[in-house]
Amino acid sequence: MKNYIYTYGLTFIVPLFLMIAAALLLNKIGQSIHNKFLSAALLGFLGLALSIIIYFTIRYFQINRGLQPLVVGNFPNLLIGLSIGVAVSVISGIGYGLANGYSFKFDNLLIGLHINTLMNIFPALCEEIIFRGGLVHIVIQHAGNFWGLAAGSIPFGVLHIIGVLFGQTVTFAQIIGITAAGLMLSLVYVNFGIMGSFACHLVWNSLVGSWIKVYGIESKGAVSALEGSWVTIIVLLSTSFLLFVLWRSNPKFSSTKESKLIISNW
Repeated sequence: MKNYIYTYGLTFIVPLFLMIAAALLLNKIGQSIHNKFLSAALLGFLGLALSIIIYFTIRYFQINRGLQPLVVGNFPNLLIGLSIGVAVSVISGIGYGLANGYSFKFDNLLIGLHINTLMNIFPALCEEIIFRGGLVHIVIQHAGNFWGLAAGSIPFGVLHIIGVLFGQTVTFAQIIGITAAGLMLSLVYVNFGIMGSFACHLVWNSLVGSWIKVYGIESKGAVSALEGSWVTIIVLLSTSFLLFVLWRSNPKFSSTKESKLIISNW
C-alpha cells in the first residue's frame, strides 16, 4: 500500500500541484497584459512549455517506478480526437439551444475562437497529461480498467471546484457534467493516447464559450449551465459508451489479470 501511495504521489499529486501553481502564475501574467491576442499567444506558448515539463516529470517517475510510461499517440490520433471533440460540442451546443428555446446566431461561433484556443492549450494539455497519462494510466496498471476509468472521471469532476479560485462559476450539475466528460476523455485516451484526448479536450474548452455567444445570452453562469445540462451529459455518456465498445473490441490499452498494460503499436 505504501508503495502505491508513493507512486500515486509522484505521478499524480506532485504534478497536480505543479499544474495549479502554474495556472495561478499564468493567470497573473495574463491579467498584466491588456492586448487579448498577445496575452493569449503568450499564455499558449508558456502553457505548452510548462505542460511539456510536467509530461517529462510524470514520464520520469513512471519509468523510475518500473511502470510503462504514458501513451502519447500520433498525428492521426490527434485528428480523431479533434473530430470527436467537434462532434460532441456541436451536438451538445445545438441540442442545449433547442431544449431551451434559444435562437441561433451562428455568425458568433467563430468570434474570439482563436483567442479561446490559445488560452486553453495549457489547461487542456496539462489536465490530459496529469489525469489521463498520469492517474488513469497508473490506476489501470495497479487496479484494473474499471478503477482506472473511475479515477479519470470522478476526481476530474470534483477537482474542477478549484475553478472558483479563478473567478469561475461552479455548480453541482456542472461537476456531474465534467465527471461525465472525464469518463469520455479517459476512453479517448485509452483508444487514442494523449494526442487524442488533448485535441478533444481543447475543442470542447475552446467552443463552449462560443455556444453562449451563438445563443445571444449574457450570463456568468451560462457555461456552467451548458456543461451541466442533461443534454450535454447524455451526449457525453453516449460517446463514452461507443468509445468503450471500441476499446473492448480492440484493446490497445487495458489491464490483464496481472494488472499489466497492453499497448499495441499505434
